[in-house]
Amino acid sequence: MTAAIVGVFALTLASGMPIVFALGISAVVMLVLQGELLTIVPHTMYSALDSFPLMALPFFAISAHFMVKGGTSARLIAAASAWVGHLPGGLAIVTVLACMIFAALCGSSSATAVAIGSITVPAMIARGYERGFSAAVVGSAGTLGILIPPSVNFILYGIMAEESIGALFIAGVIPGIVLGLAFMACAVVISVRRGFGNAARAGWAERFQTSINALPALSLPVLILGSIYGGFATPTEAAALSVLYAILVGVFIYREIPLRSLVWEFGQAMKPAAMVMAIITTAVLFGHALTLGGVPQRVVGLVTHWELSAWMFLLAVNLLLIVMGMFLDVVSTMLISLPLLVPLLGPLGINKVHFGVVLVVNMEMALVTPPVGMNLFVVSATARAPMAEVVQASLPFLLANAIVLVLVTYVPEISLFLPRQAGLL
Repeated sequence: MTAAIVGVFALTLASGMPIVFALGISAVVMLVLQGELLTIVPHTMYSALDSFPLMALPFFAISAHFMVKGGTSARLIAAASAWVGHLPGGLAIVTVLACMIFAALCGSSSATAVAIGSITVPAMIARGYERGFSAAVVGSAGTLGILIPPSVNFILYGIMAEESIGALFIAGVIPGIVLGLAFMACAVVISVRRGFGNAARAGWAERFQTSINALPALSLPVLILGSIYGGFATPTEAAALSVLYAILVGVFIYREIPLRSLVWEFGQAMKPAAMVMAIITTAVLFGHALTLGGVPQRVVGLVTHWELSAWMFLLAVNLLLIVMGMFLDVVSTMLISLPLLVPLLGPLGINKVHFGVVLVVNMEMALVTPPVGMNLFVVSATARAPMAEVVQASLPFLLANAIVLVLVTYVPEISLFLPRQAGLL
């Protein structure tokens, strides 16, 4: 039966069918072969969305949209450029720094890449940076949107693994900073070798003014994380607060969004959120069918029989996720793999928070790995650069990501230090 299900899933994907239908059809076929009543299909799909923590996903999607539209990215880039733009490869450093900050605002990788890339890529090209390199910096640094909290992917993992979302958020801080510094170092080395970046040093008055202009945007991470760890709000409530604050900044402070267009902007913001929620319903159904068929139990039995150690398991999982990330989008990869992987963590003694960070860092690589790397398509369109050019320029950053993945995988304290200090573990 397992071979039949794999065949159905592979066939539906190969036909070009959207992942939401591929998962749903495969799940229904699996249930039919198991002799289950199909009345459990609507019940399981409805129950998948009947979750208070899951409500954070559309809230953060709306917040990210209003941050992109509200002029936040331009103020962040101006402030970062005033402070570090004069350094070798200064605009590349500004791009990575701006992506790190914006990641702490919206929790979305594609939103980060679009918001920052639409401004920094043309500026980098105008100052003599190679087009492919400019796109590669944005595409790689944009992946930080799913690692630095708040992160939509951590919310999804927390729900699937029944782990504290607050602990996952704070666990992503140090790995996010480490990966951001690795991207900066990579960009500087390449810039020095190729002679990129000769901007003038900004004066203290300009630094002060741009920092003041960016202060409303910089206050959002404090609002989100402060309300969560201060015990004033759950992650879902903090996500709702972020929507209100993003609207306040975009409409009334920066005045980039006309008040009359609020309804239209809300509709646009909900499109990606609706797509993710639809995938979640069929992916949960797929996982439920796998569980009814005893597939996770058999996988646990195989791992026990092979006597895999924790480090061998993590190595195998990383390799598996890298391959899956080449052909599936991030959400689909997570939702397909987690029902099989999470039951193995306890028997192997792997902390679920640590594994969540390993998973998300791996998914960052998936975002810039062809042929389905979403950020590659985003920055290719933004820079008007051929995909092959962007892929080639992204290889050094992909290597930097891989090195950080190894560190995060085999040095758990990088992820677990802050949650332990906060008393969340």
